[in-house]
Amino acid sequence: MRVVVSAVLLLSGAFSTAEDKKGDPPWKDAKKELARLQGEWEAVRGERNGSVVEWRDGEKRFLLEKNKLFVFHPQTGKKIEWLTITIDPATSPKCIDLGGKGKGAMEGIYRLSGDTWTVCFDRDVKTVKERPTAFSTKGSPSLGILTLKRIKK
Repeated sequence: MRVVVSAVLLLSGAFSTAEDKKGDPPWKDAKKELARLQGEWEAVRGERNGSVVEWRDGEKRFLLEKNKLFVFHPQTGKKIEWLTITIDPATSPKCIDLGGKGKGAMEGIYRLSGDTWTVCFDRDVKTVKERPTAFSTKGSPSLGILTLKRIKK
């Protein structure tokens, strides 16, 4: 009798959904997180294969509108659509996919801390890849890290 009761209790928990638990369903969490990422950003630091690059103020600017990431042309200031992003803030670390026009998606992870947005991504879209699990590029030539600061108006 104990075995049957234990099995019933175990199976009843297996069929619960995310909406059964307290808090918002995952799609609402993603919508809220995407809203937090909206606005203008400037790149302050990049990393590739362990080498760091730092940029001057305003040298590399980006704009996130809805799920479209735009880059500003450095000479003309013209806004150019660059990537489409999809996020999953329910994972740890948080996941991001960066898709270009007619290209595959670059898989990555991100963190948002105040006005700093850090993205670590696999730049190789042509081969089978694994999503990064840590914010490091050492020993991984296809990984890149981009650190952005929010531009306050």
